[in-house]
Amino acid sequence: GEYELTRRGRVSTLDLKISSEQVRDALVRVAIACRDAFNFDVDGIDRNVSLLTYEKTDFFNWHADAGMGNFRHRKLVVSIQLSSETDYDGGDLEFFPRDSRRSRRARGTVTCFSPFVIHRVTPVTRGQRKAAVFWLTGPPFR
Repeated sequence: GEYELTRRGRVSTLDLKISSEQVRDALVRVAIACRDAFNFDVDGIDRNVSLLTYEKTDFFNWHADAGMGNFRHRKLVVSIQLSSETDYDGGDLEFFPRDSRRSRRARGTVTCFSPFVIHRVTPVTRGQRKAAVFWLTGPPFR
């Protein structure tokens, strides 16, 4: 088959082992709230937080964050909106089926969802969208 581009955008990584105590504490508070909302068997936060930047025409096609290998321990995806909703157009975090749900865009919005949920970021048409994404981990699902 023909190769299809899955993603266009910048990804940098924040290593929690070297980040500030204030950042770690904030992420732990978010993680606890997400864990409690889903009641999943969660025992940690993936060490690396992805800092995503989407410029005009950048996107991330439909995908799921679950998988084999190192991904099999992912229990929840946590996405934190870092941009203001007026900073960009397009760039919506959408969930499949497309018409059913879209994440809020206000700065600071936290969206938690199962790594098995198919989702995407639509192309940014103006400005810059920034988000932090990390995964709560635990024993693999059976």
